[in-house]
Amino acid sequence: DTLGLMIDNSKNEDALMWMKKIIHLTDSANYQCMAWVSQYYLNGKVVNKDLKLAISLLKKSKAEAARQQDMNYVEKIEKILKRLHEKYKNDD
Repeated sequence: DTLGLMIDNSKNEDALMWMKKIIHLTDSANYQCMAWVSQYYLNGKVVNKDLKLAISLLKKSKAEAARQQDMNYVEKIEKILKRLHEKYKNDD
């Protein structure tokens, strides 16, 4: 149950560029964009796979969603983080 990615790589590059721009312009207040960007790093799509950065972005996304009182999104991110922890717990 990931947040999903596009199939066309050129569209992924454009999407990633715009999402990073949105995160920068909103001073990281757009928690949904942060979570989407994390999926690119989790899957190595357009960027090099980086589990630590992906998890960091997910945690920031969760914290911002909580600050904005979007508890449904907090719960969604918490589930993803839990699955990642279970999958990679031996890699710590």
